[in-house]
Amino acid sequence: MSFRVAVVDDDEATRVLLGELLVDEGFDVAIWDGLADPLSFVRSARPAVVIVDLHIGPGVRDGSAPLHEQLANDSRIDGGIILCSADVMYLRDHAAELEANDFAVVEKPFNLDDLVDAVRQVVSSAVSSGCNNVSQSALS
Repeated sequence: MSFRVAVVDDDEATRVLLGELLVDEGFDVAIWDGLADPLSFVRSARPAVVIVDLHIGPGVRDGSAPLHEQLANDSRIDGGIILCSADVMYLRDHAAELEANDFAVVEKPFNLDDLVDAVRQVVSSAVSSGCNNVSQSALS
């Protein structure tokens, strides 16, 4: 049994690359189309893991809170979050806060194997914590 990974990134090439990579690794992948409301997309996808870009393009957010914070605070999101960004300064400056909120972090550009490892680690953590969207058999 596979589990679902939602990919939310404003760069189409990155979405395609991640989608193909994760499908090849046996994951069920839901890819944001770049147009729909990303929070609604993730809610409807019901993923075990969300890979989200730190900076989503203009017009996508209402400015109230970054998408990764909205995801973390949404009780309808029952899975792990991987924050993926080229903004290394932000990631380093906020490392303690991100870790305290259980975000996994992958810096762009990323090694494909490192990203897959991060997805597997987040899924393993989700299994341990009882995430409803992941079953024990999903790890095999």
